[in-house]
Amino acid sequence: MARFIIYIHNVQYSPSDIDYVISKSRNLCSKINIIVRDVRISNHFIELDISTIAVHEILIKILAPLGAIGQIRQLGDDDNDSDNINKIDTIMRGVLHFNTERFWECHEILENIWKNCSGVEKDTLQGIILTAAALVHYQKNENSICISILTRALNKLLHSDKFYHQINIESLKKNISKIINNNYITLFTI
Repeated sequence: MARFIIYIHNVQYSPSDIDYVISKSRNLCSKINIIVRDVRISNHFIELDISTIAVHEILIKILAPLGAIGQIRQLGDDDNDSDNINKIDTIMRGVLHFNTERFWECHEILENIWKNCSGVEKDTLQGIILTAAALVHYQKNENSICISILTRALNKLLHSDKFYHQINIESLKKNISKIINNNYITLFTI
């Protein structure tokens, strides 16, 4: 079985609908050999993490009741190939994923460079990665877990420089602090 991330255009669901969307997607996928590993809901899409041997055309037909599929991306070993990555390009892709609410992918891609860093840079990257991971939990309506992880992220960012490449770390820390202090999650860009 291959693993895929499927992005379905979202026009009606919020993270609070996660139980319904998980149930509906698993019910739709039970008709053929598709395993729904995880579901995340952003403002723009429903992100299904699945394993299947089905071809794209079948996936499009089976999942149509959830919405129109915008993208199907197969995950593979090359996603985690830290020997063949360009650091700046990877950071830029991570920022793009974060800013388009693809927090899981942001987390995954930035981990590839985090593994080879040390010191303040490693902590800064881990703070960004933890922020993305926290927002994955928000997309799954796990708000208390999100805020807990954001607290860990903020601690990792304490000694960071004001900017990490084009990421404004001071702004990131302010956004995280606001969420923690208000106990209310709002999305932001980096």
